[in-house]
Amino acid sequence: MRIVLDDYPKNSIPFDVVDYSSALICSMLYEPLFIKKNDCFFENLVKDLSKCKQIVLDFKEFYWSNGEQCTPKDFKDTLFYIIKNRLPLSQSLDFIEGVRDYLDGEKDNLDDIGITVKNNRIYITSLIKSDYYKHLFSTIYFVPVKFIDGEPTSDISYGYFQKESTDCLLKFRSNKYHRNYKEEKVLSFIIDDKPHNNIKYFFSSKVDITSTTIFRRKDILKFKDLRSYRSLNSNLMLRIEFKEDLKDLKEILENSIRNFFKKNLDVLDDIDIVDNLEMGILEEDKIDNFKYKKEIKILFSDYYPNNLISKGLI
Repeated sequence: MRIVLDDYPKNSIPFDVVDYSSALICSMLYEPLFIKKNDCFFENLVKDLSKCKQIVLDFKEFYWSNGEQCTPKDFKDTLFYIIKNRLPLSQSLDFIEGVRDYLDGEKDNLDDIGITVKNNRIYITSLIKSDYYKHLFSTIYFVPVKFIDGEPTSDISYGYFQKESTDCLLKFRSNKYHRNYKEEKVLSFIIDDKPHNNIKYFFSSKVDITSTTIFRRKDILKFKDLRSYRSLNSNLMLRIEFKEDLKDLKEILENSIRNFFKKNLDVLDDIDIVDNLEMGILEEDKIDNFKYKKEIKILFSDYYPNNLISKGLI
């Protein structure tokens, strides 16, 4: 199988992932404990025996790519690593007894956190009665990770695939210890950020899946007659925020953006201009007396079309 990505993956450790390409490859190397489909949760790698605020997950039999069985302790070690290092994801775990106190520095012992393991089960004491834990544990971010000498590694995984080599994130092979393993398969990735090339790869059978995040309308017309074609509308927008007393600068940039659209219709042929800028109401004397530096820093999300529009303002 061949998949084309529009950006090189930055990481293969699930709880460190921040980009789409990395999340995609992690979904090949790992599986979530629950599967969420049509707003319903299905047990995948665990049997849920939870009652009220006591979360109890009985681990099914599944194996790491080195042949070792994945255990509740592996999951506990992963959660403790996230909490101990105060990673961004740790904030999502403050529904667990003791986590908020640990993160705030009021307690410094991980043993005070309501996560324990006994036999083949992990016990988590929740502060709330909710299925919130299923939402977390149905994502690729909260999955068991293998540790070697106290450090996380993705060289050993339990998903359908495993890395071909330790230093490569673009070629995987089947995990022969996976419960659904039947034959050796190879999964490779191609990096190309040009949507037109992605389409060419697909129709020439050079790739099986394209993960390009945005196609223009004229490109989509080439796909719409395919039986397997699915489309999702994007809500990505260019958003620039100003301080309350920068109304005059907002008007200048608004005109610059519109002029940029007019000059680049060949590139931005599928962009809709929304005429609902919220200018606010300010006292005239505040505007007249305001002075700002000639140099302006613009912070923007670096993806199409924001990158083209924002760089066009520089």
